[in-house]
Parts: sequence; C-alpha cells; structure tokens
Amino acid sequence: MSSQRLAEALQALRVAYGLPRLPGVPRRWPTLVDVVAGEPSPVSARPSGLDLSLPEEVAAGPIELIRDALRETGRETRRAAVLPSLARWWPEDPTDDAWWEAGKTRQRELRSIKGVGLELVDRILVFVVGQAVMPLSRAAQRIVVRHGWGGLEVEYEEWQHLYQQAGQVAGIDLRMATSLIQLVGREFCRTSPMCDGCPLECLLPAGGPYEPDDG
Repeated sequence: MSSQRLAEALQALRVAYGLPRLPGVPRRWPTLVDVVAGEPSPVSARPSGLDLSLPEEVAAGPIELIRDALRETGRETRRAAVLPSLARWWPEDPTDDAWWEAGKTRQRELRSIKGVGLELVDRILVFVVGQAVMPLSRAAQRIVVRHGWGGLEVEYEEWQHLYQQAGQVAGIDLRMATSLIQLVGREFCRTSPMCDGCPLECLLPAGGPYEPDDG
C-alpha cells in the first residue's frame, strides 16, 4: 500500500477544499452528539423536551424523547437508540486526562456497545477522544482502491498504518483527513465514481479507476 501517493492525495484535497469544518471540540459531549447524529440545523430551535447537551438526560432517555429532540434540532434520528448507551459510557469527570489517554480501553468499550459499528467507533475516537485513528468509510477505502494504492483484502491495522503514515507525510492530522475524505466521497467518489473535475483525477492510473468490489 502506498502511503506516499495517499499523502499526495490528502495534500491535493487540502488545496481543493481548504480547511474543512470539524465537528466540535474534542472531549465534549455535544461533539459526540454531532458525530453520531450530525450537527444541528442553523435555524433549529432548542428542543422542547429533553436537553441533548446533558449526557445525564440522554442516558435516562426515553428513546422517543431523544428522537424528538434530534428531529427538532435538524439532526438524523436513525442512531437515536445508541445515544443513551454512549451517555452512560461518558466519563463522570470529562477533565480526567488519564481516562481520555487510555485509547485502547476506550476503543474496546465503544466496540462493545450494541449498534455502534466500527466506523462510528473510530469517528468517536478521532473527533471526541482525540485518538489518531482513521474511520474506514466507503470513501476512505474506495479512494485507495480506485487509484491502485491498495486492496480491500488488507487488514484493519494495515489501513490504519496507511492513513497514519500518509497523514504524517502530508502534515495533515486524521481529524482533517477524515473530513476531507468525507467531502470528496460525497461529491465525487460515490458508489459510481464521478472522476471528471475531482481533485484526485490527476492521480488516477492511466486506464482510469479500478473498481472495488464493495457492493
């Protein structure tokens, strides 16, 4: 797998998109809500019932009130059921540095929560916990495979090493890399690639993109 070529891709994305908006500040509960359910709509009002900014209220539920609060603030509701479990996982003392720095322990805990998939675990780790991991979204994998820098058969740790190395070479931390990959994935690197005008078009192999067999 080619971390050097992926580093060139990350640099090209930074040139194309500038500094992307990141979902909040690490180690804060509202950031976790934004990562799980999306950021609130700019025109949304404060929810009439449950206060999403208080983890103790979210932990108590019920799910119907959480779903209503997400809807009223313009967020996605499909992951409402996982928020109480994440609120119970949240530290009693968010200023406890030792809790946040135990990254492997936090990863195991998150992976044990029903309904929290591997990609969401890594999104929480990188944006909330502050751990240097890369959420392996479809876009993150498609970009590598379609450009011929690696294959889908490689293991999770190899993907992490690839993105961590590329980020270091490019001088781009994985929070920014995740956001840049998300932007180009949404706009160009979809299920069917739209390569014309893509910031990474110049890095494609001569015969065009390889196609990952990802369904």
